[in-house]
Amino acid sequence: MSQNNNTNDIFDQQTINDLLIKSEKGDSDAMNKLGNYYFDNCDTKLMLKYYQKAISLKNIDAMNSLGCYYRIVGDDKNAIICFEAAVNLGDPLGMANMGSYYYDIKDYDNMIKYDEMAIALGNELATNNLAKYYWSINKIDKMRELFQMNIKKENVDAMYYLGNYYEEKENYPKMMVYYRLASKSGHEDASKRLTMWINRFSNRVVYNC
Repeated sequence: MSQNNNTNDIFDQQTINDLLIKSEKGDSDAMNKLGNYYFDNCDTKLMLKYYQKAISLKNIDAMNSLGCYYRIVGDDKNAIICFEAAVNLGDPLGMANMGSYYYDIKDYDNMIKYDEMAIALGNELATNNLAKYYWSINKIDKMRELFQMNIKKENVDAMYYLGNYYEEKENYPKMMVYYRLASKSGHEDASKRLTMWINRFSNRVVYNC
């Protein structure tokens, strides 16, 4: 799944007015935030207006946001244009989004190419995505290496996915370790799986980990 940097800003009318003023003065971050606002409010015309204005000023967040919009509506041609613009400016999220696109169309060579570019720049989304791909083709050493790389950065999704892997392999002690790590960091799905397994184990044997 492609991703943007929309931080779910809360917009009241005063904030919108301030952003409009800043936008008129050439502030590309304000333009991008207005694009986010109009996206959330389903005003496609104004969303496109402000994202495109921001992109004309080389705003990378707007490139990724508009690219994600185009992917949602099935316009992959324009999505690629947006993501490539971000990639050309050295943006790791744009690289990760290109990797996601190539994964979806099953072009795994290009997926690996862009994910590795993003990983080299520290992008955690690409790291998890490539790890999951290696899991799917049973390259487990590479999968573990990438998940562990993200776990060192306290990436809770990597903790959860590694818990999933060990659950699949019925390695319950290791499964519990990674579900506990993710749960302690606030991962809701990990907490649910952890609770489920604790209940199962408590009905069978005393489980210590």
